[in-house]
Amino acid sequence: MKRKNLLFNSLVAVGALTIVGCGGGGSEPTPTGPINIYVHCQYGKGPRGLLDQFATEFNTANKQYNVIVDQEISGTYKDVFGKEKLFLQDQASDDWGDLVVCYPDHVVDYMMTFKAAADLSGLINDPEIGISTKDMNDFTESARDQFSIEFPKSGKYVLPFSTSTECMFYNPAVLGIQIEGVNGGEPIDEDYINSLTWDEFLGNFAPKFKDYNAGLEKKIWNPDGNENYGLLGVRDEDNFFITLCEQHGYSYTHVDEVTADASIDFNVKGVRDLTKRFAQAKADHYFITDGSVQGGISSWFKTCQCLFYIGSTGGIQYTQTAIEGVDWEIECGRLPQASNEISRQKMISQGGSWCILKHAQYTEQRIRGAWLFYKYITEEKQCLRWAATSGYYPIRKTVTSKPAWGKVIDEYDEDGNMKTGIDLLTARNAKYCATYDNILFTNDVFIGSAYCREQVESLFVKILTASPAEYGDDEWLLSQFDATVTEIKKNM
Repeated sequence: MKRKNLLFNSLVAVGALTIVGCGGGGSEPTPTGPINIYVHCQYGKGPRGLLDQFATEFNTANKQYNVIVDQEISGTYKDVFGKEKLFLQDQASDDWGDLVVCYPDHVVDYMMTFKAAADLSGLINDPEIGISTKDMNDFTESARDQFSIEFPKSGKYVLPFSTSTECMFYNPAVLGIQIEGVNGGEPIDEDYINSLTWDEFLGNFAPKFKDYNAGLEKKIWNPDGNENYGLLGVRDEDNFFITLCEQHGYSYTHVDEVTADASIDFNVKGVRDLTKRFAQAKADHYFITDGSVQGGISSWFKTCQCLFYIGSTGGIQYTQTAIEGVDWEIECGRLPQASNEISRQKMISQGGSWCILKHAQYTEQRIRGAWLFYKYITEEKQCLRWAATSGYYPIRKTVTSKPAWGKVIDEYDEDGNMKTGIDLLTARNAKYCATYDNILFTNDVFIGSAYCREQVESLFVKILTASPAEYGDDEWLLSQFDATVTEIKKNM
């Protein structure tokens, strides 16, 4: 698996806020009862319910702590990030979490702007409560990568938890169809779907399928004749943009391994031409994104306004819920690629990590409690329970060899009947993650990398919603990229 060096820029912050009373010094007061440890996350009903169970089990065994899983925060990882920043800006409130779900990008802000992220180096290596060599070796490569992320001259702040990537979920109605000039004239099958390139999908399959569908009395695609529709829908524009760059051999960003300085590299003609190509694909109804239609694209999967949907393997609960009531089961396919050469196949590695934020009162005790809860929920037994419930791939290697995991990924139940609904999607999703683990990559993390993602997403949506006269004009495209890069650099 390709892993980029995740060095961070040197830690120099001007005007950074500081959590009063954090980071050592004098002795802390003795609590009069259990210390509350607040867990802030965005997970849906099933996974969040399991975290509640974990908290109950942990609290029963550790009477000095009272872990509370917040029930109010919802949305995405970016929504959690936004809410925590608002809490931290009002330091008197002390409303931010102790154990907070995050992307590694977010931790840079928590540390640099607010001085709030706890350095976990000592806890990770603690001989009594740290990560043993045996346990560290049991974590997957991507998990160990996150444990090893360091801020130069500072420490370690990121804790791995959920591993996911992007999957092209699709409607099985496309399977078995024969279209002249597609798949050599043979019926469309899983092998064809899993070997799609962007040239094949956009240049051959999509236009021929559009013509095929138009000739059907009972339409497969967009049967209700909605004004907005696209053959392939994409949920997260930032991940998609970064993946397109990687697939086509263009650098998105780069962090120097020696100086830790970051550069913004995506403003090149090849990438600008890619955005132009996908803007035209949107105009042809071959491609659509959530932001380009102001949200709700997952519901289009149910109404067949899109037949293919690229979303996170960690979000299958939402994907399944979005099609509730239909009489078909979701299939899982590989994202189209720039090339089918194995060295050029790329999909982004993602999923939520944890960080621990400091508070003014009971600082060290709350950090220790949050750490011990993290240790508990990543033990082998809990790791299996989490993967089976959430749809995220296990971060411990031993879990995938357990008979219980074999039951999760089997498409048939113990009576030999094919599973249905979320149980079947969980099985297909898990097998998909295992199949394509060797083509995952991670993007660089640096001061401003979270803001860089936000700006790239806005740029892509702006181009997708532009007029043909605009996105077809190379000078206009260049001006949009230039403005985006300038804005990103203001926050680096």
